[in-house]
Parts: sequence; C-alpha cells; structure tokens
Amino acid sequence: MGKAMSVIGLLILAGGNSRRMGSPKALLPLPNHQTLLNFHINNANMLNLPILIGDNDKGFLDKCFSNNTNSINSSVVIIDDYIKNAGALSCILSAFHYCQTHFINQDKSTDNNLSDKFLMVISCDNLIDVGQIFNLLKKANLKNHHGAYLKDISSDKDYPLLGCYSLSLYDELKIYLDKGERSVMKFLKDKDICQIPMPLSTPTDWRNLANFNAPDEFKLALSYFKNNPQKEQS
Repeated sequence: MGKAMSVIGLLILAGGNSRRMGSPKALLPLPNHQTLLNFHINNANMLNLPILIGDNDKGFLDKCFSNNTNSINSSVVIIDDYIKNAGALSCILSAFHYCQTHFINQDKSTDNNLSDKFLMVISCDNLIDVGQIFNLLKKANLKNHHGAYLKDISSDKDYPLLGCYSLSLYDELKIYLDKGERSVMKFLKDKDICQIPMPLSTPTDWRNLANFNAPDEFKLALSYFKNNPQKEQS
C-alpha cells in the first residue's frame, strides 16, 4: 500500500454453509494432508499480520489443528459475526470493530484516522497463496479509496472477497446490515473501489484456483494447484 496507508489485519472467511460442496470448505483436504484453512493460515503467517477467522461458530480452527503437531499461531483470533448467518459482510463488520478496538484505539503511537487503515479479506474457497494476493493488492494506490479487490477482466467477474477494505466503512456497513441487506456487491457499488486485474497468464491463471463451490470445481482447482509454481506449505 502507499506510505499513508496500512493493512492492520487479515480476515479469513470460513463460515459459509458449503451446501453445494456437501462438506465445509474450510476442512477440505489437500494432498499434503493439510486442510484448506490450514493452507490459508500457514501462508497468512508469513505476512506477520494479526489473523482473524470468521467461521460462524463452527469451531473449524480446533478441527484443523487437532491432529497437527504445529501450535496455533497466537495471533489467530476467532471472531463472532455481527449477525449470525448473515453472510460475509456481517463477519467483515465484526472484524472492522475488532481491528479498531484492539489495534488502533490501544495504540497511542498512531492516529485514529480510519480511512488509511485497511483490513485484508480472503474467502476460504480458493487455493491462491494469500501472500501473492497481498503483494498484488499493495501495488494499488488506495489513497482516497475505500478498498480494492481482484477482478477477472476477461470475463468481467468480480472477486470482492479477495481484497482489502478501509475501516472507515464501518458505520455505513452497520447501517446496511441493520436494514437487512446482505449483498456484497450492492454495498460496494457506490464506493470508491480499485479493481485489480487478476493474473490470467499460464502458469499463474488464478481463475482456475478461485471461488470453487462444488466438488467438481474443487477437483479442477486441485489439478491446477499441483502444477502451479505456488506450492503447498507443510
């Protein structure tokens, strides 16, 4: 990000109902016996950011690490959704609040201007290294913007849950949710959001690794994942 901006936390969205998948996406197994949530946490640890997980009270963190000899990073925090079963925005609002109360208000060395404080958000339904997403997003000039997300410009498909968003959106988002609204794109439509082109060239065609919702889509993503330069981490 630019000098005036900072990413102060990373939220992994892992609480979806996964109806089409038939089992929780967060617990999907990878070839090296990690779960999908393990994969994202291990990669996120390399960024040295506080890690928040929204799993809609499903207890996925304990299930992921119950058979893992590696200790859970102490910076991993489970957060409750603002409104239970209300979708990704409800979890993002809670993450905004957590970041503001724990990382900003208690840090007397920083100002409380929320417009230059950003939360990175990634959904669990992808096999892209979060570090690679972070490196791509940080190239965006987000000054005077509310955030940024990845976009497949070849098919005009948006990936709003692979992005970063300003904590200054908190009040508007709370009002939006309190009205019963849930759509991510509807909330973002009048915001100043940078759309970052997703890498589409072989072998880094992220379209093959993102947003799988059914078993056949996950199987296809795994086939690309095995042949992709980004490797699974143990």
